[in-house]
Amino acid sequence: MDTPGIPGILQANPPSGASYNCSLQNYGTANCPQLPANFSLDTGIPFPLVTNTISPGTTFPAPAGATLVYVNPDIHNEMFHQFNLTGQWEFRPSWLAEVGFVGSRGRNLLVVKNIGNSGNGFPGSRQVTTHGTVQTVEYSGTSSYDSLQSKIEKRYNRGLSIISSYVWSHAIDNSPGNFCIGGTGPTTCGFSNPLRPELDRASSDFDVRHRFSFAAVWDLPFGKGRTYAADASRAADLFIGGWQLNTNINIQSGPPFSVLANGQRVDIVSSAAACTTGTAKTFQGLVLCPARTPVFSTDPGGPKFGNLGRNVFRGERQEYVNASLFKNLHLAESVTAQFRLQAYNLFNHLNGFRPQNDLNNISFGQDTSEQRRRQLEFGFRLIF
Repeated sequence: MDTPGIPGILQANPPSGASYNCSLQNYGTANCPQLPANFSLDTGIPFPLVTNTISPGTTFPAPAGATLVYVNPDIHNEMFHQFNLTGQWEFRPSWLAEVGFVGSRGRNLLVVKNIGNSGNGFPGSRQVTTHGTVQTVEYSGTSSYDSLQSKIEKRYNRGLSIISSYVWSHAIDNSPGNFCIGGTGPTTCGFSNPLRPELDRASSDFDVRHRFSFAAVWDLPFGKGRTYAADASRAADLFIGGWQLNTNINIQSGPPFSVLANGQRVDIVSSAAACTTGTAKTFQGLVLCPARTPVFSTDPGGPKFGNLGRNVFRGERQEYVNASLFKNLHLAESVTAQFRLQAYNLFNHLNGFRPQNDLNNISFGQDTSEQRRRQLEFGFRLIF
């Protein structure tokens, strides 16, 4: 249980996070409780003395506006198992093929649940407590990752080097914990229904189902000492020799996302007329409506949860094609001048992130983000 003035959740397990600052001016106050006498860092980082504790079955003594944090005493160490099986085959000189299965399993992971607050209670719109925030911390999170990873590599030979890979993978968990890309904290990152956490087991926020990459360096076979025009004069070699082409291509699936309304996943309904909790909207052929089912059956006016699964939608595919053209001029035996033309997002492909996923937002369904427009760079490098 936190007391007013003491840092929040992560302080319950130092030194994992948060902070604890004291000075001679405020030592012994509520913001800087007195530490136990004769403590030693050899025996672990000491906890501040907490005087505002309660016994099971009693009322919360913390004043209105305070943050209450309950840490489930059934704590197990977080555990990860990682495994892989990989095979390689050199099918031609300087060519290597590789394919493998890579996976992991996570258990007893940190999960933060927001039970309610003095404004909007979890996860609906009613005031469920006079305290600032009521949160629980437990280690009930699970995760899994399975992937098929393949690679073809050509070692640098005769002016050409290639490395290309394709990965199919699926990352699954039942909670992003206290850190997630889909929200700002426990209010939006906890279970949609604390009574049924299994409903949140789905693709992870960072799941990338397909990813292809290709990179190559090619010294063009023209000019002095190359396959073609090997006997070219120095004047001719200035124009046709010393060219190098480089490419870097990345293509991957868009990020997963959920559709929310009032901070909660929405309902899929048969028609707009079936929506009784707000305005229904159509998205990718589905009619969506703010959640209607109460989390607590005895409190029909309380928080709701929707029947739409977590992270069932995806943003648009992302493509990045980068390329560069180098011209190398050998000025002396150990001195080379290199002129560079580099292009990022060569074809100026529009790469978004994911659409606005708040059903109540006027821009719902529109992806207004934009990443890395085409950029051109000219450069010079002197190598000696």
